[in-house]
Amino acid sequence: MRYNRLGVDLNIDDPFNSAPQQRLKDNLVFTQAKTSDTIKSSLHKKESLLWFGKPPPDLSLSIRARSADWVYNYLLSFYLDDTRPFGVNNSFIKNTAMPDPLAIIRMDTNTYHTNINDRSSLKIINRTYSHSNKSRLKAPMLEGIVIDLVNFLAYTAEPTKNNRQSLGKKVCGFLLLLTYFVYLLKKKIWGNIEKINIFHNP
Repeated sequence: MRYNRLGVDLNIDDPFNSAPQQRLKDNLVFTQAKTSDTIKSSLHKKESLLWFGKPPPDLSLSIRARSADWVYNYLLSFYLDDTRPFGVNNSFIKNTAMPDPLAIIRMDTNTYHTNINDRSSLKIINRTYSHSNKSRLKAPMLEGIVIDLVNFLAYTAEPTKNNRQSLGKKVCGFLLLLTYFVYLLKKKIWGNIEKINIFHNP
């Protein structure tokens, strides 16, 4: 997914007009990247290895490999588990290393321990966090947010999906029509051949 593709689909980018491109930069590009660059995660691989033990999954690729329904259920399947480093586990992927990305908006109270990389002293600091989300979103609102999130991930996984499906229907229609005319042509040709055979072989 590139910034300019996202801008075109949101109707805020025009390759032939500099003003919409500037609006795209002001609202969606928060780094030194160009609008033609691929959107990249701000989380570096080394940091993810230090914090989580492995690089976090690209959920947009998970949607293509599995399905949008799978990612939707995965995001909603986190539950509290004091035995895990981040205090949560997942019923879809047991002992997942990924923390709950929706923890801040869930109606849960949780305490977990984690290691923080202190760049100033180059040390690993163990800290304990406790958060209570009793005033956060209820289940129906949370599910609505996850639906929107998964739909966006599905879009970023394959931005041209709608165009591909629309073109595919047209191509299938053309092939069916072509098959019909080829059949009529074949019928006419073989009809003439049969007439010739009858004429020469009375």
